[in-house]
Amino acid sequence: MKFKWHPKSKPSPVVAAIYESIKVGDGSIGTTGMQADEDIAILASMLTTTQGRTDLDKVRLIWDAIASTKAPSDESALLETINAQAAARRGKRREKFTFISSLSVARGWAPASIKVDDLTVRFFKNGLPRRYASRIDVTRDVIKWGHISPNPESYCYIAINVEAKNHTEAFELATRELDLLRGALCWLANPQVEQILLGSEYKPVNVVRSGSFHTLHEASGKVATSTLMYEPNHSPANLYSHSDPKRFFRSLKIILSKLREKAYSGRLADALIRFTKAFDEADADMAFVKGWSALESLLSSTRADYPALVRRCTFLYADRAYHEAVISQLVEHRNSSVHRVSDGTLSRLFCYRLQGFFRVALKFHLANQKHFQGFDEAMHFLDGPHTREELDRRMALAMLARSFLDNPAKPPTG
Repeated sequence: MKFKWHPKSKPSPVVAAIYESIKVGDGSIGTTGMQADEDIAILASMLTTTQGRTDLDKVRLIWDAIASTKAPSDESALLETINAQAAARRGKRREKFTFISSLSVARGWAPASIKVDDLTVRFFKNGLPRRYASRIDVTRDVIKWGHISPNPESYCYIAINVEAKNHTEAFELATRELDLLRGALCWLANPQVEQILLGSEYKPVNVVRSGSFHTLHEASGKVATSTLMYEPNHSPANLYSHSDPKRFFRSLKIILSKLREKAYSGRLADALIRFTKAFDEADADMAFVKGWSALESLLSSTRADYPALVRRCTFLYADRAYHEAVISQLVEHRNSSVHRVSDGTLSRLFCYRLQGFFRVALKFHLANQKHFQGFDEAMHFLDGPHTREELDRRMALAMLARSFLDNPAKPPTG
């Protein structure tokens, strides 16, 4: 897999501008100001591959490629060097990393660990083990100067093990696992409706939220990199627990296992992650718009096909007339929210209705994905027929077509 410049991009002037703002020598780069950083970010966005996604940090890759050159390069020569750097990195063996985060669940409520296929998550009921204490040194100053919020001490610390070739890939793999885990937790834990009190409309719908930052560690427990990930929308939450933890985590493991089947190339997992991130938003209008986009990814092959979405969604319910009226009104509210002309007092209540539609749609896919060859076929199924009369008519025509296949007409002989 090689990088190439996107066909519509124009890297030449950006490459020239980068070399004008830096000095390269002996494997090091000297810069003045932030112009080079901004230009390299632009250049990284122009890089593409046939696979679309890559586990490599493209910005870091470009910096290293430039540092390895002794003289200014044009876009072709630089691309060749970038691909050489990428090949060297892909040749590295995978290493074991531990990703440390925390969740707003009661300590001791969750089991010591859960394992689903290749995913293992550990829950620390007695706080963060000493072997990971080096994360404190990494975060002390950034917390002191107010760059990130302190981690809520009451949260339950968790560890997710991943294998990756570099820190960037490890962070990407681990945060995806965290998002899926939290998505499944919120699927089970979020209330179906909530009494809206004064001020509560400005808090996230999700009841299980992550801590303010996450760190990456070597197998020994030592911090693997001084880089940390933080939650820009962090909002502290009350600790969640369920009265029947065994039943709760049995359901959780079933959901996580179904999401890993990847019948639609990971589309269901992506949808749940998008929906979970949407309901992390404190702004109800923003949460609703983002949540609607996640619902679209479950019920539309192409975006903004509202008639098809309404038709497919109502097919999943017995009382179709009622649910058609409700989701059609949500369509109108979504369009108004985009332009900020909606009634904001309704957005939070509508988030719960939207959550209900999303749960039913995702449940349908998880239960029936094995029956379809792909997502488009699932959409064709949801398009109907939606009545027994229509279905009987379609079946009769299908049987007629089969009779023609079984007994094709013979060509006339002259």
